Amino acid sequence: MRSFAGISVGCALLTFGLNACIATTDVGGDGDVAVVEQALGGYTAIKDFNSNGDHRIKIGPTYTVFHRPGAGCSIVEVVRTVTGESLQVPQLPGCPRITNMLSESIVLVVDAASGYIYQLGTNFIYDWIPLVDTGAAYVEDLAINDTDIFWYDGYWLSKTSRTTLQTSRGPGYRGYLIDVDGSDLYVQNALGGQNYELAKYTWSGNNVTFSSLARFTSWVGLGYTADANYIYWAQNADTSAIRRVSKAGSAIVDVKTSTSVMYYAPVSTGSALYWLEETRSTRATSIRRKNLVNGNVTSSSFPFLTSELNVFSDGLYFSYGDTLYRTSR
Repeated sequence: MRSFAGISVGCALLTFGLNACIATTDVGGDGDVAVVEQALGGYTAIKDFNSNGDHRIKIGPTYTVFHRPGAGCSIVEVVRTVTGESLQVPQLPGCPRITNMLSESIVLVVDAASGYIYQLGTNFIYDWIPLVDTGAAYVEDLAINDTDIFWYDGYWLSKTSRTTLQTSRGPGYRGYLIDVDGSDLYVQNALGGQNYELAKYTWSGNNVTFSSLARFTSWVGLGYTADANYIYWAQNADTSAIRRVSKAGSAIVDVKTSTSVMYYAPVSTGSALYWLEETRSTRATSIRRKNLVNGNVTSSSFPFLTSELNVFSDGLYFSYGDTLYRTSR
C-alpha cells in the first residue's frame, strides 16, 4: 500500500466482495476516513416481479411479499428471499385491497376490503389464514413481538394476542409505528404545525405508559431504524444528518453530518450502521457501512437510491423498481 498526499492507494479484497483498487480518503465531507471502492458491482438481482406499474415490496429474512393493486383487486405474490423462488400461494378471498404488509417471523397482509389481517400459513400448504377483523378501512402500520400483533389505523394503536386472538385498544396518536421491542413501542407523533416527536409507549398488560424521547421540526418519514439500544434516523435540510437517541431516553447525538451529501435508509445491526448517500452536486449515490465499535467506514459506489435497506445474516437486501436485490455485507 503506497501513500500520496495523504491518500493511500492499493488493491485489496473489499467488504462488498470485489477484488478492486481502493483509496483511503475523506468521504461525504464529514471528516470520516473511509475505504472507497473504485469498481462498481457486487449486487445480484434475485427476482424481477415485472409489475409494470404501481407496486409494493416488503422484504423479510425468509419471505418477500410483492403486492400489485391490479384492476380493482390486489394481487399478492410471495417468494423466498434468498432464492427468489415463487411460492404456490393462493390469492386472498374476494376482491382484496391490500393496505399494508409485514414479513418478519410471520407474513401478514391487511385487506381493506374485508377489514381482516391475514397470516400466511406454511405448515403443510401455503394458504391465507384470517386472524383479526380490524373493523378499519385502512391499517397504516403493522408490527409484531413474540406474543402480539400491533396495528395502527391512523387514530388508535391496537394489539391482538397471537395465541388468543383477542384485541385490545391502546393509545391514540397521529404519526406511525416505528419499532416494537418487547413491551415497548416506538412511534413518531405529529404534534401540529412542523413539530414532531419520537415517543415510546410501554404497553404491559392493560397498562400503557408514555415517554417522549426527542422532538424536532422536520418530518422524518420512513427513515427510522432501531437496534437493541438506539433508534437512528436521517434528516436532510441545509445540513444533512444521521441522528440517534437511546431507547432509554437521552440527548440526540449526530452520528453523521454533512452539507455536501444527503443521507437515506439508515439501518443498524448494533455493531454496524449502513446507509445510502447522494452527493448534492453530482447526484452520485454510494452505500456506506460504519463500524460502531471502532468508527471505521467502508464505502462503495452504488447505482441505486432505494427507500429501505434490510440487513440479514447473508447480506443486504433491497428493492429498486420492481426487482429484489442482494449485496454482501
